[in-house]
Amino acid sequence: MTIGYQTGEMPANEYLRNIGLQLTVNDIFNKEPPFQIGARPSGSIRAFDNAFNDLQRTFTLTVTKVW
Repeated sequence: MTIGYQTGEMPANEYLRNIGLQLTVNDIFNKEPPFQIGARPSGSIRAFDNAFNDLQRTFTLTVTKVW
């Protein structure tokens, strides 16, 4: 889930113009990845499918400024 906001040219203070904020939450329902045992020729063994992030829920905040 991603939520974002951009200030655009509306703020009176020039430093607050053109600022973008974005909050991203991965795995918002905290669902565990499907269990799957797999081994690679390099010798690494994983207990979950590589298509899913094993960190489960992560939060990311991104702030951008256009000059």
